Amino acid sequence: TVSGLFGIAEVEPDKPVTVFEGYFDSLFCPNSLALLGTARDSYVYALTERNVDVRFFFDNDEEGRSRVSKWTSRGMPCFMWPQWTEYMSKRARDPLEVERRLKRCKDLNDVAQVVQDPWRVGKMRKFFAADPLDAFALN
Repeated sequence: TVSGLFGIAEVEPDKPVTVFEGYFDSLFCPNSLALLGTARDSYVYALTERNVDVRFFFDNDEEGRSRVSKWTSRGMPCFMWPQWTEYMSKRARDPLEVERRLKRCKDLNDVAQVVQDPWRVGKMRKFFAADPLDAFALN
């Protein structure tokens, strides 16, 4: 079933599909969808069984970090908030202020209030990793 996948009708399955927890976050990212409902894992497995290149963008909170650990341990790429925040901070005129503001962001919706067009400007697509060791930086 695909009823729990917001935006599934608009994704191009031959390109990487970014999966978000919330539908509003998915609006800031091309070729993305959001998980809705309770049977989230089954929706993701249905996509991967069809050879869709899936990557996760979980919230920057305790629950999100837990999910990153879970999915990277299964070899699935997840967005790495600390690495991206460091990258953005180093590029800024005031690195400490940018780092402070970005660390307070819980999700892509929050980031969009700090960075205009964050997906493109922040080169976010480069900050997905599937190695469980990368998830250690999240704790």
